[in-house]
Amino acid sequence: MKCNCLTKVNSSPEMLATNTEVQSVFELNFKTGKVEEYTRLATIKADVKQRQKCKIVACAYCPFCGKKAQSNIDLNEERS
Repeated sequence: MKCNCLTKVNSSPEMLATNTEVQSVFELNFKTGKVEEYTRLATIKADVKQRQKCKIVACAYCPFCGKKAQSNIDLNEERS
């Protein structure tokens, strides 16, 4: 993420007291070799009798500050 809101929220006393964290999701694009990080929102099944899996909701913008949430990491870059 381009901001550090997720770190601030997860280290807040309220979250620590309840043993809870907001998840982030890493997505690897095999064609470009880039990794993108998104904040993940929790989803549940509306009808538990259906066999479909729940969809993942990944935020394109930080839900806390509004900045664009993608931070691209290029795995093809050579490191010195």
